[in-house]
Amino acid sequence: MANIIAYYKAKRASNLANPTSASTFVQADASTKAVFVPLAVDSGATSARFRVRARGRATTGTTSNFLAKLQYTTDVTSTNAATAGNNTDIVTLTNRSLATITRSWSIDIELIWDSTSQRLTGTFLNGINSETLETVAIVSALTGIDLTTRKTGVVVAAIFGSTNASNVATLDDFVVEVS
Repeated sequence: MANIIAYYKAKRASNLANPTSASTFVQADASTKAVFVPLAVDSGATSARFRVRARGRATTGTTSNFLAKLQYTTDVTSTNAATAGNNTDIVTLTNRSLATITRSWSIDIELIWDSTSQRLTGTFLNGINSETLETVAIVSALTGIDLTTRKTGVVVAAIFGSTNASNVATLDDFVVEVS
């Protein structure tokens, strides 16, 4: 088992009300900033491993599909990170139909980066969307990734398949362990 070098917990997120296009969770105390966990290493680092975990809830007011996704962003300090279209999808949960109900979701992923190839890749360890276990998968490599800028990180976005005023996505916990 690897030793944990650092542990980061994201700031508290505002709920997403009825997002019918991919929407990034934003900070409860700064609505123009994305909720994020950093993927950062010191200059001179040759590699790093990150265990990223996110979990939350989805509530629907009528039958609707729901999914959450983990995204990479090059600059967590920029307001651009708060727009899902500016980020790169790493893993997306399978669309699940929810019928006027609240269900939990989670994403658990391990990412590996090395300074020589500047590639970020990994394994989608598990995820749950509406009590259904997601398939374990290899994460497609992101290239040209320089984690020594200390601005890179991951964010979470969510989307409902149909509109309803009672649709609410909640991000309850979002952490990264660096080893």
